[in-house]
Amino acid sequence: MHLIKGSGRERILGFTMVELLTVLSLMIFLMSLIGPLSVSTFEKAKAKKELLLLKDILKETGKMSYLTGKKYQLLLNKSSIHIKRLESQILTDIGKIDFENITFESQVILYDKYGHSDIANINVFFRHEELKLRLQDL
Repeated sequence: MHLIKGSGRERILGFTMVELLTVLSLMIFLMSLIGPLSVSTFEKAKAKKELLLLKDILKETGKMSYLTGKKYQLLLNKSSIHIKRLESQILTDIGKIDFENITFESQVILYDKYGHSDIANINVFFRHEELKLRLQDL
């Protein structure tokens, strides 16, 4: 702080340039330490959200198959899922979902009209880590 003395009163003019630069450089240094941690936390949360979405898709496809009495097919390929419904030997495309943090081995999951899948487990690579999802546990 820069003070000017004179005529019995002290006058405060403000901060010097060196003081301002010191405070700004300390703030920038602290932000550079904290910034990557918050970005990493955000990415982990986004990846976890994708994993929960995948589990929800697997569970809800079984429910839909049971409720509608129709067969459904999930085609897992690299980082996407293609959802199809089988009616009278014709596959109808329901939708496609792409993932950023999840990859799959190419495989097909068939749900019968009772909501049961033809396989028990699927292998998923989640953030470069292999996970085995049991479809019965969903």
